[in-house]
Amino acid sequence: EGISSATAELVGVTLASVTFKLAKNGTPASTVTAQVRNLGGGTDFTLVHDFGTTYTATDLPASADGSAATDHTFGESEGDDPMTSPLSNGDVIGVYYTGATGSNWVWIRYQNTDVYDSTKAIFNRYDNPTWTNQTTDDCYFSFTST
Repeated sequence: EGISSATAELVGVTLASVTFKLAKNGTPASTVTAQVRNLGGGTDFTLVHDFGTTYTATDLPASADGSAATDHTFGESEGDDPMTSPLSNGDVIGVYYTGATGSNWVWIRYQNTDVYDSTKAIFNRYDNPTWTNQTTDDCYFSFTST
């Protein structure tokens, strides 16, 4: 979920944990993490915060279309640290993984109804080598704050 406006509802919120609906297609060989990164006007996202919790992609529920995705929370395990600074314009709260291949990937469930905060917070998708804004979609996403 990317913050695309200084007036977005998420600006100023300090996150303790985030929850995404995740599933797998095939047998992706990677770990899945949640992080906050900031574009900062450039092309590379700078790491702002790592929630610490990781999941093994092979342990996610199998789903050819993402419909079997279940909640996976990052940042609530012992030893995980909440963010120390609030979210700002340009921050992206995301699920990150590597190792996707043609038929093996991690689903991040999204919707195109009940979109959060209009176009001020948008679903961003990385299609190597570029990020694209999905302005009519939002990921299923919830959070706790400090």
